[in-house]
Amino acid sequence: YSFCTLLRMDTMLLSILSVCGFLAVLLALFVVRRMGKTPNGFEQLEERGRRWTGVVEGEVYTDKGNLWEQRKEEYLAYIEADLDRTFPEDARFDAMREQGMLKRVLVNVSSMSEKGYVQGMNEVAAAVLLHLPEAAAEPLLLKLLHAPKYSLLTVLSIDPQKLTNHFDTFLSKYLPHLSKHFTALQISSVYYVDWFSTLFLHVAPLDEALTIFDAFIKDGWVAIYKAALCIMTILQPRLLKKRDTSSCILIIRSYRWDPSIGRTDWKKGTAKKALKMKVKNSDVQWQSGSFGFAAGSMQNINESPESV
Repeated sequence: YSFCTLLRMDTMLLSILSVCGFLAVLLALFVVRRMGKTPNGFEQLEERGRRWTGVVEGEVYTDKGNLWEQRKEEYLAYIEADLDRTFPEDARFDAMREQGMLKRVLVNVSSMSEKGYVQGMNEVAAAVLLHLPEAAAEPLLLKLLHAPKYSLLTVLSIDPQKLTNHFDTFLSKYLPHLSKHFTALQISSVYYVDWFSTLFLHVAPLDEALTIFDAFIKDGWVAIYKAALCIMTILQPRLLKKRDTSSCILIIRSYRWDPSIGRTDWKKGTAKKALKMKVKNSDVQWQSGSFGFAAGSMQNINESPESV
């Protein structure tokens, strides 16, 4: 009797262990599958990076910049200061800082840039390095900085007021009621210039920002305009109720990601919603031809987002 009882207990134990093992395998498969589908999954990051190298066109600048040689120590100091400010709360960037990858890329790219190092390059470089190894990241970053479709070097260097003037005009066409409200309260896009100067990398939660950045690489500045327009469309009902400048600015800035407290009004999925906004390609062309921006190929659609 005792032997039979022990045999039954062993059989039950083996059955339980088998079930637990089977569940563990299913859980592992689920995690691997999810990792391949989410923005922080290595498989998707690598796939996205390979796609970028095929999309971004333009010559790779290889000449040493005169400014770098003249102001090398000054630029190195700027780079060192910006390393610790580059997504400090996100562990995914720890390795590229600790192993010197980010610094090497910034030094190499800046030395080949006609304007040396410009603040803001650090976040773009980090986003690219998250998807590509150094050898592939450097030429891609150089193209983003210099190719007319992106002209990031110009954007990071010009007066922020010049950068935002065009969006004010753009907003008056797509959200005229909100634009008039802003005019009455003397609110311009200078209050949210970092949406444009950082390509939302310093504004939105990182996974959302990378979705916008991915679209920026594919379509150019139209992706950034869509994101900005989407936020304003979402915030418009609240903003129109306010009768003072400071209240409106607080609402706008509530959409800024604060990694120190992990808080923002930015909802998950906003980036994908933004990229579905309907705008005309011609409306995203910058008014001053001196900047050389091109919006990318988008279908001309007449509907205003106020009716979307």
